[in-house]
Amino acid sequence: MKLARYSLQMMILLPVLFGITFMLVSLTGNDEATAQTAREPDIWVDPDGFVREKAGEPPRRINEQAADARAPRRLSAPGTQAAANNAAPTASAAAFRPTTVRELPSPLESGEWIWDDRHAPDLPLRIVVDIDSEQIYAYRGGYEVGRATIIYGADHKPTPLGTFPILEKDEDHVSNLYDAPMPYMLRLTWDGVAIHSSNVDNRYATHGCVGVPDDFAAKLFARARLGDMVTVTRGWTKRWG
Repeated sequence: MKLARYSLQMMILLPVLFGITFMLVSLTGNDEATAQTAREPDIWVDPDGFVREKAGEPPRRINEQAADARAPRRLSAPGTQAAANNAAPTASAAAFRPTTVRELPSPLESGEWIWDDRHAPDLPLRIVVDIDSEQIYAYRGGYEVGRATIIYGADHKPTPLGTFPILEKDEDHVSNLYDAPMPYMLRLTWDGVAIHSSNVDNRYATHGCVGVPDDFAAKLFARARLGDMVTVTRGWTKRWG
């Protein structure tokens, strides 16, 4: 009699225990799958407004409003009073220095850029290219409005250092030396050196030009005027970035 009662109890309990075990395994599997998805999304936007992609994807590009992630930082050169934002930039590379720079949560990576000129004074553009950090900076009245990573001339065809006026603008330029497209071209010299749109990847180099990301090139082109000054130098980011 006791054996029969025990057998009956087991017949009732075993299906219940099996069902509970199956539910727990299913829930655990779903949690793991959810966690895996959360750890490895294809693309996401972090709290600072940066567009991120998982490793192995093409070079990332920062959202153009990412500069709002940090307030601008006012600068003062040691022992001097920084120029006011409404002071026109000078043509001399030695004399020009920024008064306000963008604060970024992390350094730009290859192909990334920022642009925000909403609060900048309505003054001529001043552009600085830093070969050491492989970055280009755009200022208006000393106020930094844009920054991007670049590619530049290889060792056998280096990008020349110096300060150059923008000599020519051509939105759909094609190089007559290399028969290559140079969109949003801002000419710096008559022997072929210019700023223009490129596939910015630090594995690549140019024949002396400064290549910038396409969307950044379009913004730069739209705001640059003939005669605006461009300085190509070294160590700018270390000093002012």
